[in-house]
Amino acid sequence: MKTKNFDPKKKVFIIAEIGNNHEGNFQIAKKLINLAAKAGVDAVKFQTFKTEEFVRVEDIKRFNQLKKFELSYDQFEKLKNLSHKKKN
Repeated sequence: MKTKNFDPKKKVFIIAEIGNNHEGNFQIAKKLINLAAKAGVDAVKFQTFKTEEFVRVEDIKRFNQLKKFELSYDQFEKLKNLSHKKKN
């Protein structure tokens, strides 16, 4: 793994797994980044997906539930920018 300005011989690289714990709520996603930064992690990781690629539209209940967990490309761009501002 290549990381900018990081020497793995001197420090462990810690990644906070946010995944889908935001449940599609952008404000919660931002809060999780802030909490991860406060804890001193080096990076955060989200899980991204398009519901249409995993669940049949005919499976209405499951499709609608997963669809609620999606964040938009624009939201992920904003989350990326926020996380870069939080660098130690």
